[in-house]
Amino acid sequence: MKFPRPNKTDLKEKFLVGLVMTGCFLPARIFFYTYVSKFWLGSFGLVSIIAVIMVILVKKKKLGVFGVIFERQMFKITHGKWGIFVICVTIIGIMFFTSVLILIDRAERLYNVEVTSFLTMINDPSIQYVLRGNEQKPDFVPSVTFAVMNRILDGWLQHFYIVILVGKLETLGMVLFYRRTFKKLPETK
Repeated sequence: MKFPRPNKTDLKEKFLVGLVMTGCFLPARIFFYTYVSKFWLGSFGLVSIIAVIMVILVKKKKLGVFGVIFERQMFKITHGKWGIFVICVTIIGIMFFTSVLILIDRAERLYNVEVTSFLTMINDPSIQYVLRGNEQKPDFVPSVTFAVMNRILDGWLQHFYIVILVGKLETLGMVLFYRRTFKKLPETK
């Protein structure tokens, strides 16, 4: 798949839209986390709400020149080869982060003895590693590996993966929403 090379104006527009989107989404998430809820699920949909508001403002022509640039860039990013690429990368990310979260949960439920034993062995090499025959199962090694990393990081690995997964789900929703909303390139004056 060969992607068209963007010109300097197109790159400037992409950078501007990315900067404005980050400038909207990041402070909103930080504000929500700081003042509303520290629970990650509470902010699910926050980015989507902001994205819908931006589309409404663009469609009502309330964002001026930036609205035209935003619409043009969202059309280019969500349609054609770039759109397929963005959707595929997002779906692969969703599958990866979901798999890792399932593996961590599985290890905590099924391989808790092995995870605890492995962590003990890391701290004191003279202690023998306990095996219960689980090492033959295909998900054993990745499950225990991610669970050990998660425990070493005091649960932060799982926390970040949940946040990234939520972000990926919202990205997929936004891309599909923009594909449906922006059906043609806006005319330039």
